[in-house]
Amino acid sequence: MAGIGGIFIAHVGRLTGVPSLVFYDTENATLQNALTYPLASCVIVPRCYHAWLPQRRHIRYAGYHELSYLHPDYFRPDWQQALANGLAAEGDTWLLRTVSWQANHDIGERGWSLELLTRLSGVLAARGKLLISSEAPLPAALQGYAYRGDPAAIHHVMAFCRGFIGESATMASECAVLGVPAVYAATTGRGYTDEQQQRYELVRNVRRLDWDTLRDALDWLDGQTPERLAASHRRLLAECIDVAAFVARCIETFPEPLRAWQAGGQC
Repeated sequence: MAGIGGIFIAHVGRLTGVPSLVFYDTENATLQNALTYPLASCVIVPRCYHAWLPQRRHIRYAGYHELSYLHPDYFRPDWQQALANGLAAEGDTWLLRTVSWQANHDIGERGWSLELLTRLSGVLAARGKLLISSEAPLPAALQGYAYRGDPAAIHHVMAFCRGFIGESATMASECAVLGVPAVYAATTGRGYTDEQQQRYELVRNVRRLDWDTLRDALDWLDGQTPERLAASHRRLLAECIDVAAFVARCIETFPEPLRAWQAGGQC
């Protein structure tokens, strides 16, 4: 059995003797991980993961979850689909994302204030077309910016945006693996967005949710050049594995990948 997070399969696997492979990347899901990792046959995480792992039952890989479906071998951004789903035909499009804070790893977290969201929206709308993807209902004053395209087409839109700012670590990482600069603004971080900032400069992580800090991040976003982004994107793809193929190999050949990792740190 295999799953993301794996809290259900780890327990069933231990009871039935069926191997359970848990793929995860979220360090601050502390309760879920505490209930899952000790029972999983193997926990498989990106190289940048920085929380506790079972010592002899984990594998690290060079890559990110989002590469499993957005690697250029599997996903090609389509300009026409992007236009049909809200991308501006001319000028810059900015994507803003807010979340509902209902996931188990969101316990204790807080999002942007309405004042901050409104101010961010005004600044971005003045710089081009603004699309807001929101899990929670938007206030009436921001309804005109709501993303109304097909949710399944959001990655086509994202790939042609000038930049992203949001509360979603996943969408920030999706942007990074597509070569789009992203600001991840939330009080807790992720190992993968930290690496995407430190190693590739494709993400700016913001922990302080005040206007001065976010304004600096917006200036960074606005200052990214296509040439620098393209070079960083090429480097990211060159240094990361084909995650989908890796996942399939782990499932099909387990426990060989774990043995290989234990023997030499390669899988």
